[in-house]
Amino acid sequence: MNSSPALLSPVDGRGRPYGTAHDAERDLGIDLSPHAFVEEEYFLSGTAGTWDSAEPGSPERGRSALAYRTRVLVRRPARAVLASGTTHVEPLHPHLDAGLSWSALAPHFLRRGDAWVGVTVFPQVAGLMRERIDPARYGSLIVPGGGTEWDVFSDALTAIRRGDIPGLVASRVVISGWSATGSFCRVFAREGFATARGGLADAVAIFISSGGAGSAGYPALSSASTPIATDDPRRTIRDVGLPTFEILSETESETHRRQLRDDSDDPGDTYRLYQIAGSAHIEDWPSAAPTHEPALRASGVDLPPIAVREKRTDARTDLVARALVDRLVETLDGRTPPRGPRFAYAEGDVPERRMLRRDPDGNVAGGIRPPWITAPLAAYSPHGTPAEAASAGPDWTPLADPDLAAGLVGTMTAFPSSEVERRYASEQDYRARFTAATRDLVTAGFLLAEDAAELDSSAAPRWADATGCEPGDA
Repeated sequence: MNSSPALLSPVDGRGRPYGTAHDAERDLGIDLSPHAFVEEEYFLSGTAGTWDSAEPGSPERGRSALAYRTRVLVRRPARAVLASGTTHVEPLHPHLDAGLSWSALAPHFLRRGDAWVGVTVFPQVAGLMRERIDPARYGSLIVPGGGTEWDVFSDALTAIRRGDIPGLVASRVVISGWSATGSFCRVFAREGFATARGGLADAVAIFISSGGAGSAGYPALSSASTPIATDDPRRTIRDVGLPTFEILSETESETHRRQLRDDSDDPGDTYRLYQIAGSAHIEDWPSAAPTHEPALRASGVDLPPIAVREKRTDARTDLVARALVDRLVETLDGRTPPRGPRFAYAEGDVPERRMLRRDPDGNVAGGIRPPWITAPLAAYSPHGTPAEAASAGPDWTPLADPDLAAGLVGTMTAFPSSEVERRYASEQDYRARFTAATRDLVTAGFLLAEDAAELDSSAAPRWADATGCEPGDA
């Protein structure tokens, strides 16, 4: 699966990279300097081929010698002595070219000294960067797409493995993706790209991507390839040769039932499935403050917010995700990761949105149960419905359809005040139960001790929101 050697060169341009970690003018993102981290951007140039689907793990070469020039965004400790040696690499998402692993996990990376690398692999947003966002900086970008993305991403990983990026310590490489890029990572691992060229990655994390979600769950290797059948066995992660975690919200779990398999500690097939109760495909996290939208608006691209009728979820799946990434990295040190409880599925032939069994509160049964489910004030749903004023975004983004986009948004329905009063003697009673549930999550290995205080601090505003009382009111 080799292509011609790729060349890496620093981006020689003024200003900030598109999607920079920190936009000081608007106070968006995370300032890296207090954490002794630096941000750098490179061009990666080479030739790539396309791939066609064949037998699982044995894709066939299609076209070859297609020139590309993409960008590689690096955030790393400023000094090697501060580096953990773990580097997280993700294909940047076709929506905004965003690094969703960075958005969810950045505080974890910064305190651990883990580096992060994002690679632009999808042509639509690369074309937007080249033509409208910053032609002076990105005018030379050529991202062909059409099945070349596997080689482009492989070339970036090869450059990282070779030590081509100055100052980047990458003794262990973890690839990850969310939603569309989670599906990308599923295919990259299942088709053998991750273990090609002497081993491009050491572990794989697939977030909020269902293997059963049609072409979205297992994209064809190229536009010319036959789509993967819904019952194709490669949709189930198996025998990847690397420790692989699938971390799913309720949304993806609805369509993932056929792809369920047992966890495994077998050599070459280390696998875990983690399903998080009260979670959804799209949530609003305080740490997720992307800097892409100002640049898009300045270039004339309108990205309307996803508007739903219901109250949006207050879930913090990002905090659970940080712990699960820690568990994945620990497998590389020989530690056995915990097994998570699975969701309970409904019996018989039921619609997808009724696939998961619900408890009397309306919350999902089973799964990893975070404090907002163990000490609930609301019923959580993995779906919303579009508000009347909802509008569609540009057709190049996966969230262009307002119905589709709203259906991915987590929502919540507050318990009646009488139910809150029946369950909890006081705010102090509620907060004590919430804190106890937080500690249980830490003990089980599904929350980091460093994040427990942040989760506990959300109990007071949750109570105030549910009761209309200010924290501390009688």
